[in-house]
Amino acid sequence: MTPNLIIADTFTGAPGDFVTVPISISDATGLQSLDITLKYDSNILTIIDPNSETDTNEGVKRTGIAESWKITSGEGNNPDRELPNPVANVNQETGEVKISLVNPSEPLTVDSGEIIAIDFQINSDATVDNSISIDLQKAEFGINNESQSVDESNLDDGNLTVMEIPTALELTGGTAQIAYVAYYGRPADNGGIGFWNDALTNSGIRYAPREGDGFTGNEKAIYDDIVNQFGNSEEADRLFGGISSNRDKVNQVYQFAFNRDGDTEGLNFWTDQLDKGNVTLATFALEVALGAQNEDIITLNKKINSADLFSNSIDTTEEINAYQGSSAEIFGREWLDDFGSTISSQAEVDSALTNLVNG
Repeated sequence: MTPNLIIADTFTGAPGDFVTVPISISDATGLQSLDITLKYDSNILTIIDPNSETDTNEGVKRTGIAESWKITSGEGNNPDRELPNPVANVNQETGEVKISLVNPSEPLTVDSGEIIAIDFQINSDATVDNSISIDLQKAEFGINNESQSVDESNLDDGNLTVMEIPTALELTGGTAQIAYVAYYGRPADNGGIGFWNDALTNSGIRYAPREGDGFTGNEKAIYDDIVNQFGNSEEADRLFGGISSNRDKVNQVYQFAFNRDGDTEGLNFWTDQLDKGNVTLATFALEVALGAQNEDIITLNKKINSADLFSNSIDTTEEINAYQGSSAEIFGREWLDDFGSTISSQAEVDSALTNLVNG
């Protein structure tokens, strides 16, 4: 069977964002080499450092089942120096890249897997809501000493949509999902999101620290009351009760909100604040979410948008009943962990809810 190349995901990003596009291969048994031609819109995308002078390319790299493939020069003063593999010939003017990948070892014995990843940057002047194809043009496979070619009609392309750079987050009526994502690491359930959105709406609070909009009147007391009620839950005990170190708790919130470990400065500051009792963990989670900027706010917004889609799609009795309890909390966290670089599609939500209901 002739293998196929697949760019399976629909990608999103704002102007200036870095987006990694993985390419997978089906039926890779016996693979020895691979040549790919791919096109992209160079008015919108730039491949990052595609022909680096370091030992490996920076923007086009082997991954997954090809990650261990290594080719050395075999000559000169440093014969063990690793050569760039894959070799990427990029024409940024036309938006075409030709990639050659060689397996120096025994032919592969695996069926399929990710094989190449390309790091793009969305140009700073890219038009928002513009959707473009990442177009696999052709591929030639070396399999068990034979060559097999695949044309464009049999290759699965990817798609990227340019989104607007999000503005600073604010805590006000209807925004309780922020707390669910940053503190619980999951999409809200029906009953919970309704209750907390009503509490925020009825309080009249609007708190946007990154915009310089602080507390007025009795808003601080209302904020503390709502956050502490939200934070002192059985779910919070299940989630954080087994973590003894405040530093590890802080880092867990960074992972929930931004899909990354906390930076040293942030970890030190918030751990110290927790150790001294100046903030609660729930307050910290909200403050770090509301203060997000740059790549963090883009990631967090994608997670919140994915969580909103999930929560809003829970609309049957079976789904409402299934998304309750500790096992559902774990399910929600594991599902949301996949998003941040992308936003969930409705199909992905529907599939997840079906799996949840069916156990």
